[in-house]
Amino acid sequence: MLEFLDRNPSASFGYIGANSIAGNFEEPKSSTQRFRIYEYAMNNFFSIKSFERIYYRPRSAVFMLNLRHQDPEQLRVDATNMFTEIYPELEAQLPQ
Repeated sequence: MLEFLDRNPSASFGYIGANSIAGNFEEPKSSTQRFRIYEYAMNNFFSIKSFERIYYRPRSAVFMLNLRHQDPEQLRVDATNMFTEIYPELEAQLPQ
């Protein structure tokens, strides 16, 4: 991701920490172990001063909005629309 960001300084990123399934065990989809590990790594490599995090914790999803984007407000709207298309239940939880 850092190499991609070097080549594309206004790039934004997203990730989902999938839940683990092993035998009869299925980890809940909210705040999974992968999500917590990814969050720790992303916070160490990508400053909160440069990237706003838009969380959807029930699905362990994050969109990291690059504040250097030419139009971060429009990107925020576009990203929110993308997440609500993927996760329709999210729409009821977003501020209007």
